[in-house]
Amino acid sequence: MADTQTAGVSHFIRELDDTDFYVDDQAGTPDTSPAARSLLRQYEEVVVRSLFSSFGLDPLLFTDQRGGDVDTLLTVRDKEIRFKNPKHEAAYQNRGDYNSKQVHSDSSYRTKNKEVSEAKKSGNLRDAYTGERLSPNARVDLDHVVSAKEIHDDRGRVLAGLDTAEIANIPANLKPTDKSINRSQKDKSTSKFISDLDKTTEERQSRIQELRGKERLDDKESQELHKLERLESVDKKRFLRKDKEARGAQDRILALKYYTSHDFLADTAKASLNSGVKMGLRQSLGLIWAEVWFVIREEFPRLVDRMKADFDLGELFRRLAGMVKKAFEKVRAKFKRLIASFKDGALAGVLASVATTVTNIFFVTAKNAARILRETWSSLLEALKILFFNPDNLPWGDRLKAAAKVIAVGAGVIVGGLVQEAAAKAIHIPLLNEVLPQFLGALVGGILSVSLVYFLDHSAIVNKIVAFINELFRDGFRETILFFKEANEKLDRYVARLNAIDYADFAREILAFRDINIRLEGSRTEKEMNLVLHEVMRERKILLPYEDLCGLDAFMNDKNTTLVI
Repeated sequence: MADTQTAGVSHFIRELDDTDFYVDDQAGTPDTSPAARSLLRQYEEVVVRSLFSSFGLDPLLFTDQRGGDVDTLLTVRDKEIRFKNPKHEAAYQNRGDYNSKQVHSDSSYRTKNKEVSEAKKSGNLRDAYTGERLSPNARVDLDHVVSAKEIHDDRGRVLAGLDTAEIANIPANLKPTDKSINRSQKDKSTSKFISDLDKTTEERQSRIQELRGKERLDDKESQELHKLERLESVDKKRFLRKDKEARGAQDRILALKYYTSHDFLADTAKASLNSGVKMGLRQSLGLIWAEVWFVIREEFPRLVDRMKADFDLGELFRRLAGMVKKAFEKVRAKFKRLIASFKDGALAGVLASVATTVTNIFFVTAKNAARILRETWSSLLEALKILFFNPDNLPWGDRLKAAAKVIAVGAGVIVGGLVQEAAAKAIHIPLLNEVLPQFLGALVGGILSVSLVYFLDHSAIVNKIVAFINELFRDGFRETILFFKEANEKLDRYVARLNAIDYADFAREILAFRDINIRLEGSRTEKEMNLVLHEVMRERKILLPYEDLCGLDAFMNDKNTTLVI
């Protein structure tokens, strides 16, 4: 029974396809299949929305900056990047002066210093930077591997809200060393101190040899020799390793403190919600713009044709306003889709913002990274929506291809953004510094998006793969649904064409033809019939290339004439 019904519907669909209707000002336009029409519109809509959103709305809605929108330990330590939160900048500016006494009187420092003294007395103490055992009578300092002054001025420490002494006096940052090494380093960083040692190696070794060559040294020379020998014995790799360990331990404490703080979580949530709202708005406005574009693209050429003979600027603006109104009416009819577009955009914006913030915990992102992440998440979520929710009820092969097209368009937009940024750095032309890079970015992004989508749709290999997957995961029930869906679409078009007919005018035409038929039936001879036909032609203002029957004979006998009906 079902097969009989399907066969009947199939026959009816073929009859609909074979039926030609010519309606209103689009008469004569060859009809394309609904699938092809839908596909082309989807291409155009995706590309138009993406390009408008990325290159039209992004500069208005987003202010992308290097390092994202939330302060992290890495971004605040980059002095070329300003604090994102003014409160954090104010805290840094008001950190106060470094207090050495406070750091060295801290309980953690005193405890560690006592342990070092006891180890020295017992002869079990080694120099952290040379690896050599220190004698009980050696002059030893408890050194801050990372200087307390550097820690005090560290933006990361201020960001985490920890005290200088608390970070400076952790075990990994307190190491025993010969007093001469510690005093020589002062508050230099380890890398700077090692660099200075390398630069003075030749001079230092020469002076050591000179002092050792003397038979007798005074106290000052003895102290100088001891100092130079201690500096020469420094194990640079060991020193750098201790520095790395100390900084790593400090950063772990700062990270745990800051990244679990209410301050960081609140800033992240605020930035994410802000990005989500803007992204949702971007997607919604992109949808609205797409509808405006389609209406203007379809109706503006006809408007131009109508106004060629009699141009009226006021009428032009009224027509354009009508087009925009029509577009907004279409958007209103698609309110659910508009809401869905906002929700999808908002989710993509939130995820992109969170991803940007998390990324900046590990390395500082470039200015365009946020934009790339927005487009990535937007494309990814839309692709996942197609794959797992399948709103268009596509078979698996076509579903994968549709998802690939979305990702391809996103990739095109990302490349376009990179081109825009590169062009902005390279182009220095007055009045064009802003416009030209944006144009080039949109152009490259559009061409690449269209090219990739076209390839995916027309590639023989891709289509074979799609067909194979469709056959592999064939679903008879879904195919039946699609079959009747196609039938419903064609019926809708059929009804729309019927509704376009002016039935009052059609009725008048029927009455007129009935009158002509009655008059023809009343004719008894061919001559009377010809007279009736000539009269009908005059009444309906149909011009003939001849005037009477004699003229007809002459016309038909002339080989150079052509009868046009």
